[in-house]
Amino acid sequence: MATERETIDLKPRGIDWNQKVASWEKEGLMTPEKIIQRLDAKLETYGFYEKSAATQKNFDSVCVENEGIKYLDEAGFVKFLARAFPTSFDPFIDAGPILYASAVYLARFPFMTEEPSLLTFAALVRFLTLMLPEKANCWSAGSASYDGREEHLISRERGAIDQIRLFFQSLADKYEGSGPKCEEILEVAGKPSEPIKETAFQTPNNDQDGDEMYHDVLDVLSATQPGKEYEISCPRDNLRPLATKLWQTDIRLSHYRISRKKFASLVKLLLSMRLSGASHQDAAYSVKAHELDAVTENIANAFSGNGDSAIAWPVFYNRIIATTPLLLTPLERLLNLFLETSEPTFIPDEVALPPEAEILRLPILSQLSLVLASTITFDGLKLLYHCKLAESSDPEGFTTLVDVLQSYQEPCFLLIRGQSDTDDTVTYGAFLPVPGQQPSDSSYRPELVGSFLFQLSPRHDVFTAPTGEPSWTSSHREIWFGDQDAGVAFGLTDGLKQGIMMHKLIGDGPYKGNLSRGEWQTKVTISELEVWMERD
Repeated sequence: MATERETIDLKPRGIDWNQKVASWEKEGLMTPEKIIQRLDAKLETYGFYEKSAATQKNFDSVCVENEGIKYLDEAGFVKFLARAFPTSFDPFIDAGPILYASAVYLARFPFMTEEPSLLTFAALVRFLTLMLPEKANCWSAGSASYDGREEHLISRERGAIDQIRLFFQSLADKYEGSGPKCEEILEVAGKPSEPIKETAFQTPNNDQDGDEMYHDVLDVLSATQPGKEYEISCPRDNLRPLATKLWQTDIRLSHYRISRKKFASLVKLLLSMRLSGASHQDAAYSVKAHELDAVTENIANAFSGNGDSAIAWPVFYNRIIATTPLLLTPLERLLNLFLETSEPTFIPDEVALPPEAEILRLPILSQLSLVLASTITFDGLKLLYHCKLAESSDPEGFTTLVDVLQSYQEPCFLLIRGQSDTDDTVTYGAFLPVPGQQPSDSSYRPELVGSFLFQLSPRHDVFTAPTGEPSWTSSHREIWFGDQDAGVAFGLTDGLKQGIMMHKLIGDGPYKGNLSRGEWQTKVTISELEVWMERD
C-alpha cells in the first residue's frame, strides 16, 4: 500500500490508471525486457544525443564480438581507461577490475537480481548515465498538465544521493542477512532525494512498500511508460503494485557491505588521480608507496574504523557527505573519457610545494582536497608559517603564529603533526576561511563553508562549525579552536609545545563531533606546525 501524502490530486479525469496498467501488462509491455528497451531509447535520446557518436567510437575501439554481439569485456574496459595513466600505474591495475564490476552491476539497473549481462553499448550508456551527475535528469519522467492546471512532475526526482547509493551497491562484495537497525537506515535513506528543481511530488524512497532498490524499479516504471511522450502519464503511486511484482526478492540495501580491502583499492586510485605534476613521469606519479598507502589507510579508517570491518550503506553515505564530499569527483572525470573524442590523457594541474614543506606532502594534499578543493585553490599555495618544535623551542613562535593568524585575510589552513600519548603519529588541522578572531562569515565569500577542524591521521575526520562562530581564541600562551567544554575543540598549549584534541558529544560547542566515535581526548607532543594560504 502506498504511503499517505499531502499532495495535489494528480489523477486526470476519465482515466482508470489501474485498468490502464493492467492492459499494458496484458499486451506484454511491462516485462523487464520491454522496460529496458524503452529505457535505452530514452537514455540515448536525452542523455547521449550529442555524445552518442563519441561514446560509440570509444566503445568500438576496444569492444569484442561474440555471436554477433559487441560488448566490453574486463580487458577492453580496463584498457580504454588505462590510456589515461602512465604504463603500469599500480593504483589503476588494482582498481580497474573493480570499476568494471561496478559497470556490469549497474548495467542491470533497476533489475539487480537478474543474472549478470554483457556490457553492450546500451548497457555502457546505462552505467554512464547513472554515474555522471549531469545525466541525472535522464531518469525522471516528464511532466503532464491535468485539467488545465499548472504542470507537475509525475515521478520522483533523482539526484546525488541516488548516485552515491548506487555506486555503493555496485561495490558491495559482502551480503549479510541482517543489517543495521531499520531506524538507522531510515535516518539516512528515508529522506527525500535531493531535488533537481522544485516540484510538487518529492517523496521518500524507503517506505512500507520497499526500500531504495524497490523504489528504483518504481522510478524506472514511472519514467518509461508506454505511449507517446506528450501523452498524459500514469502517476507513480498507481505503478506500485506492478513494481512489487517485478521486485519479488528478500534482498535489501541494509544487507549490503563493502570489504575494507576493496574500498581501500578504490580510494588509492582516487587519491592518486588528485596528485599533481607536470607530466606522467615526474614525482607526482612516483610518490613513495608507503606515503600513499598511509593516506589511503587513514581514509579507510574513517569508513570502517581501525579494524577490518565491512562498510554498510548508512556509514558510507555519512562519511562521504560529512568527511570526504569530493572523494568521487576524479571518478566522474575518468568516466567522462568515454564521452570524449580526443586521446585521453590525465595530467593534473601542477602544484609546486616549497621544499621546506614537511607536513604538506603531495599525498596529504590529495587527502585535504577531498574536503577543501571547492573552497581553496591548491595551485598557488603559500607557506605562511613553519616551525619545527622538535629541534628547538622558539620563545617567539607563539607570538609569531598569532600575528600570522591575525594578519591575513585569505582562506588559510593550519597543520600540526606530533606524537600522541598513545604513541601514534597524528596530524590535526583547522581551516580558517577568514583568519583573525573574526567570526567565520559565509558572506565574506559566498561559496565558502565555515571554519572546521580536521584529523588526517591515523583516521580521517572532519568537525564542522556553522558560519558566524569564532574561528579561534588566544590567551595565556594558548590558542584554542572551539569550546573546551562542549563539542570538539583543539588547543595549542605550553607555547605551542603541546596539543590537545577533545571530542565531546555534550553541549552546544561550535564544532560538532562524530557520534559514532564516542567521547575521547588525545594529548599530542607537537613536532611541526605549518600554516598555508592561497596566494594573492
